[in-house]
Amino acid sequence: MFSSILYRRICFVILFTVLCYSVTIYIFSVPLINKTVYSREEEAAKTILDNMAEFVKSKHFSLETYRASALDAHKKELKHIIQIQENFLKAKYNQYKTGKLTELEAKQRALETLRSFKYGNNDYVWLSSYDSVLISHPDPKLHNADFSQVKDIDGNLIVPPMVRVARENGEGYTSYWWKRLGEEKPIEKITYSRHFPQWEWVMATGVYIDDVEAEINSLKEKMINELRQMIHTIKIARTGYMYIFDSNINMIMHPNPNIENTDFSSLLNPETSKSIGRELMAAAKTPEGKLYYKWDKPDDKGYYIYDKISWVIYNKELDWYIVSSVYTEELNSSAIMLRNRIFSVSVVMFLLFIGVAIIFVNKILVPVKKLSDMAVRVKNGDLSAQCDITGKDEFGMLAMTFNGMVSQIKSHIKELDSKVQERTRELDKKNEKLLKEIAERNRMELETKKANEKLTIWVDELKQHNHEMSLLNQMGDMLQACHTIDETFRVITETFEGLFPGEAGSLFFLKNSGNLLETVATWGNYSDDDIFQREHCWGLRRGKVHQVVKPGSGQVCQHVKATPPFGSLCVPLVGKSEVLGMLHLRFDGYDPDLSEEENKRLLESKQQMVMTVADHLSLSLANLKLRDRLQELSIRDPLTGLYNRRFMQESLEREIITAQRDNSDVGIIMIDVDHFKEFNDNYGHEAGDVVLKELGAYFRKNFRGGDIACRFGGEEFTIIMPGTSLENAHKRAEKLHLGVKNELSVKYLDKNHNITISVGVAVFPVNGSNSKDLLIASDTALYQAKNAGRNQVVIAEIIK
Repeated sequence: MFSSILYRRICFVILFTVLCYSVTIYIFSVPLINKTVYSREEEAAKTILDNMAEFVKSKHFSLETYRASALDAHKKELKHIIQIQENFLKAKYNQYKTGKLTELEAKQRALETLRSFKYGNNDYVWLSSYDSVLISHPDPKLHNADFSQVKDIDGNLIVPPMVRVARENGEGYTSYWWKRLGEEKPIEKITYSRHFPQWEWVMATGVYIDDVEAEINSLKEKMINELRQMIHTIKIARTGYMYIFDSNINMIMHPNPNIENTDFSSLLNPETSKSIGRELMAAAKTPEGKLYYKWDKPDDKGYYIYDKISWVIYNKELDWYIVSSVYTEELNSSAIMLRNRIFSVSVVMFLLFIGVAIIFVNKILVPVKKLSDMAVRVKNGDLSAQCDITGKDEFGMLAMTFNGMVSQIKSHIKELDSKVQERTRELDKKNEKLLKEIAERNRMELETKKANEKLTIWVDELKQHNHEMSLLNQMGDMLQACHTIDETFRVITETFEGLFPGEAGSLFFLKNSGNLLETVATWGNYSDDDIFQREHCWGLRRGKVHQVVKPGSGQVCQHVKATPPFGSLCVPLVGKSEVLGMLHLRFDGYDPDLSEEENKRLLESKQQMVMTVADHLSLSLANLKLRDRLQELSIRDPLTGLYNRRFMQESLEREIITAQRDNSDVGIIMIDVDHFKEFNDNYGHEAGDVVLKELGAYFRKNFRGGDIACRFGGEEFTIIMPGTSLENAHKRAEKLHLGVKNELSVKYLDKNHNITISVGVAVFPVNGSNSKDLLIASDTALYQAKNAGRNQVVIAEIIK
């Protein structure tokens, strides 16, 4: 058969056509798929890095805010201590003026008492004359010492500036370097001094900066531990990860604990033989912020042949470099899988077409070859030639005709004259057969026309596919631009109305309880349940797509109430291993103009389209939830769960503006835990944290939803109560004070510890016309409660 020229021509044409078709599809689809999938994977990795960088920046801002507030709190504490000692000096001065004591006795008793006064971390109060002589100091070496020329380690005078500021302004702050009582190493110190003109004295006390820095370092260590836990859980693609190092190339955080807190400056790039850390630092300064290099794999160590990419962001405030790293082949893994499938399908279809073509050509040319051989033999005069083709098809009919013709010719030679009439009848039969062949040809032309109509349908499907791809690309761009979850719901609704016109469906979102799903978007004539339990959906139970092709052909979910004519599809939405919700789509019935296979293919296409939309939506929802969580962390105190000081200040200013507009009140309660420092010293900071956590939980439980409970700093708390008068604020403060005293007990080390609080109450506008004055009024009332013996409520003085 291969010797046949016609056979070779037909086979070559079929082979060339199928090959060109397969190669064209492969060339035009694979590069586009590779580029699109790689771009999506890269954007996802960069989004995770950007979110982590923003989270680190917000944490650093919280530390700096806390540093400023802590220093301000210490300054206020110094001022309150001096105020108390000033009251003591005034009392002694009044005893001298009323004649109860002589001036010398009053001065001596005042100096002795002040000299023995201690507070905090071995801190004290001292007195200086106008000549900078320390007339009272707890250190025997400094008592009565002349400090008019004594300077600190920077060569600055210590006491004269304090005296000058106090005498000129009545009070003031100065700073210098000094040794803590009982220690040798100088520490930066901030001092508050106040003028006591009755006896020409200047009293002062100070705080060492290292006390504030110790608190900041403790919070920073907690921040680093929190970031470390987050980095340990983040995965990019299949094995990609994130890590953080500083400008000294010390690894601060890494998913591998053996690498953390190590110097990796000696780790070199195998291609450039330069420090990989230095190259990452240089990449952070480029607009792209990424570095390509060769590296080994955990399962193939020592062979640096694998392409890897790292994105780097530099945090200037912390001097940190935040890096996300992944092998490029993992970004291409999805594209490679699709490419391989397309190639496999192309090869299978190519081989299938070749096999079908060979069978088809053989089916046609073998009978033709036999008939041709028979015709040659008859032409050469062999009237005994017979064709052995049998069958009811055209070739069988033609072979039988040829055999008959040969027999007839042979018979006619012998009896030509006698067979004229018989020959005429034979011609009539041939004419009848010819008519049948014409009818058969007409039938074949009709089948060709149907095939052309089918091809037109395929072209229309291709146009529909291009339209769907355009809608998907538009949806992806819109989801990337969404800032809230509600915006994504509107985008999905518009997308499904465009992808599946005339069909109904709904998007369900998992509520915070983790068990109920609620409708957030619908399209078409959807009439099923708006809310249902998670276990009522087979797709959510199994964690994969659940499809019912026809009613009665599969398990129908309980949340599907209407009976569709064709079936339904449930697609779970999963982002970062977390179930977010579910897409439900109901399909129309069979198209009677299409075959069973074509209807099935359309259903599979719809299912694939819904799954693609679900993947995009899941990624978008997961990113938005991560963004919301980072926003929540920026305004919440991580220990107590209450709002932080920055959020408190913004909220107070907002509520005061609203109260001014509505002519209403704003109540504020300032709370301090009694003897908290002593409790910390006795049981440690961990016990103190337990107390603060319990108080935070108690405040959240016992205040209205419109009230704003905040941690002001340290053991101080602030409650903002919009629309609350002074009388009601006082009542609520008393109720809170008694509730903490009688109901709240903290268990630590198998021992119950009772807690009491001191409370200061102020209300806008009777105690202050702005947020600053209102906070000062409540803080002053709080310190009055503490000075009066603690464990009580004091109302701020009313401004007249």
